[in-house]
Amino acid sequence: MFHRLAKFFILVAAVQILGGHWAVLQTVAWTTMLVDYAQQDSLTVAVAKTFDGAHPCQLCHTVKEGRQEEQKKQAPTTIAKLDAVLASAIQLPLRSEAPRVFFSVALQPREVVLSPLTPPPRRA
Repeated sequence: MFHRLAKFFILVAAVQILGGHWAVLQTVAWTTMLVDYAQQDSLTVAVAKTFDGAHPCQLCHTVKEGRQEEQKKQAPTTIAKLDAVLASAIQLPLRSEAPRVFFSVALQPREVVLSPLTPPPRRA
C-alpha cells in the first residue's frame, strides 16, 4: 500500500514539475466550455466556440496568466564559460627496429606416449 501511495506522489510531483497542472486545468476548462456551449447550440458549434480562441472562459484566462507568470519567474539560463587547459603533446620514443624472435613450429608430428614410464606400485 505504501509503495502505491509513494508512486502516486512521485507521479503528481513529476506532473507538477513539468507543468502538467496547466494542461489539466486547460482540459477542465475546455470540457466545461464544451458542455456549456453544447447546451445552448449544436455540438459542432459548441466545438467551434470552444476551440476558436474567441470565446475564452474565466478559467482559460487564469491558465494563460499563470503560464505567463511562471515563464517570467523562471531564472534565465546562464552559460558558464569553461576554459579548457590542454596538456602539452607527449613525445613517445621511436620504435626500435630490433629483430623479432618467434617460436619455432615443428612441421613433423612427434610421438606421444600415453602409458606411464614406470609400472604402477603393487599392493601387498
